[in-house]
Amino acid sequence: MNWSIERKLPLLVSALLLVVGIALLTVGYGEIRRAARQIADERLTRADSAIANLFQTGQQRSRLTTLAKDPTLAAFLSSGSRRTRDSSLAAMRRIVTDTSSNSALELLDLAGHALLRTGRFDAAASMLSVPASDSTDP
Repeated sequence: MNWSIERKLPLLVSALLLVVGIALLTVGYGEIRRAARQIADERLTRADSAIANLFQTGQQRSRLTTLAKDPTLAAFLSSGSRRTRDSSLAAMRRIVTDTSSNSALELLDLAGHALLRTGRFDAAASMLSVPASDSTDP
């Protein structure tokens, strides 16, 4: 084939553009696929955390219900003795440890004053104030 330069040059440029276009499409597809996988991994991690929090909330609720029925808390509220205080605090630490920085558990009297506290969660007192009329009694 003895083609002239008038035919070879456009064919060569077209072939070169086609190769560059295919290369760019391949690289672009790989980058989009990598980004999509990264987003999917992040969403999966967030969904996993949300589901774990839902289960933990249910478990925490049942633990708090069990703690509220604990006779040592009632004994501490009625007597205020050192022995019942220590056992009540130990029961509360089973729910929230003193090293927990994202939660706290408090035992309040009828006036809303904290009698016992475990955990290191700190918030403004005005945010966590409980009105005196708030009660769990029927």
